[in-house]
Amino acid sequence: YRCSSPSLGGPYQMSGGDEAPVVCFQFRMSHFSCKAYLACGTQDEGSQHLKFQTIFEDNRRTLGEEQRYYVANEWNSTKRYTRLKCGSGGAGRSSVFTLEYDVLCPAEMPHSWGLLLLTQTLRMWYTSMVACVMHIVEPRDMPFATHEMIMANTLTVVVQEQDVGLQREACPICLECFRVGEHVRRLPCLHTFHVIGDGAEGEFEQ
Repeated sequence: YRCSSPSLGGPYQMSGGDEAPVVCFQFRMSHFSCKAYLACGTQDEGSQHLKFQTIFEDNRRTLGEEQRYYVANEWNSTKRYTRLKCGSGGAGRSSVFTLEYDVLCPAEMPHSWGLLLLTQTLRMWYTSMVACVMHIVEPRDMPFATHEMIMANTLTVVVQEQDVGLQREACPICLECFRVGEHVRRLPCLHTFHVIGDGAEGEFEQ
């Protein structure tokens, strides 16, 4: 988990004025690109807030948004010191996972203690990054039906005049009754929902 000197960048000033000063460092640990943010006096008086951050790109097209959130929440429910977030890498880019680790450090301490704390923190950070990558790519069965699964195994239909029983039902999301001409989707559990969009490729009502 060594950090080579050529990979270090910073410090870069991130805030100014009346805000607490925040500086950013960039560095690499093995093949992980990381950032460290240091803020003085943002927590208790005389303390420094140190945040480590790294981003993992996920190029798997088969992993839906619900699955990415499930992967992140599963990690966060079992880890005390790190937090995993998921999101989009932008237009035309793959999805990303962001791993963060927050440390509250004394503002003043002997130099040797500071080196020991930083060494132990970086060791824990590197171990967490490796474990997080293994967690993200681990094959798993989702405990729920994803949007893609539902779309692939159900059909959208248009409410007809003769669908008297269906017109008496209400959508469990918007609570409005189904009307003639509306697109609806019935699940295997026999619940029926409005569909947003045109035709069979529309989305479920949000």
